[in-house]
Amino acid sequence: MYSEILVLAGATFITYSLYLARRIITLVEWRYMRKPWRVLICMMLTSLMFYIIYLKEILASPVLSSILFFWSVFSMIAARAAYQLVDGLKSSEVNIKVTRRSIESDQTEVETMKHELESKNEEMDRLLAEVYALRNAMEKGETKRINRILNELKKELK
Repeated sequence: MYSEILVLAGATFITYSLYLARRIITLVEWRYMRKPWRVLICMMLTSLMFYIIYLKEILASPVLSSILFFWSVFSMIAARAAYQLVDGLKSSEVNIKVTRRSIESDQTEVETMKHELESKNEEMDRLLAEVYALRNAMEKGETKRINRILNELKKELK
């Protein structure tokens, strides 16, 4: 009875591992990365076939059924770890694409702000030059020039 339970549990784990391996193949985009998973699936199917044959015959010892059981546990753990890794990498790729798009949109916004700042700086330079001219005119006592500069500043402020 012990051997049959181990073999049934092992067959269940191998079946679950097959399911995970199939999911990994759908997640992997590169063809050269799919081939090893297909080979692994063939090996798992072969193992599952041996489990079924063993379950029909039940001639082997409990040691063999224990070995088959722990092989299936190993297969399941390895397939589960690989699936989580590939799935995590896939979600990271999506996050990277979203971040890249937001950076690109932020870059255009920064460029727009840069152009606005440059135009305001040019305007401030012009106003500063007129203020310096006003100061020089005040020092020299040139009232006509002072009135003209003040009128120009009033027009620009409106």
